[in-house]
Amino acid sequence: MTIFLMLIILIGFIKAQINSTGYDATILSWIKSAGYGYNRILTNINKIEYSPNYVRIHTEGIPSYSMGPWNISSEAPMAQNLTFKIARNLNLQNSTTNKFKAAGKVGLLINGVSIYNSNDGQSYLNMG
Repeated sequence: MTIFLMLIILIGFIKAQINSTGYDATILSWIKSAGYGYNRILTNINKIEYSPNYVRIHTEGIPSYSMGPWNISSEAPMAQNLTFKIARNLNLQNSTTNKFKAAGKVGLLINGVSIYNSNDGQSYLNMG
């Protein structure tokens, strides 16, 4: 529920920016890659493509800030070669169902790191 609320707030902010200033945050707010980061993987957003209806964001899912160390190599971040297709004109008023019931990715930060559903993974001491 909290993630859904955060996405609604973000969408509202983006629409307000477009309407009040002509600035299109769906295209211009992303942090573009400035090089390689952890394990020599390209960081942040690699490529942005857009049309009148959609923005496609290409990312490896690796932020530019320092990460690690990891004790087990299987826990270390890997390049993910992700592409997100985001509608530029969302109409949440016609949405009647909760789209975030399943575990997995439900959003994207401006640096290309995925946001996961709260049902995905475990919490501290498995307390919820």
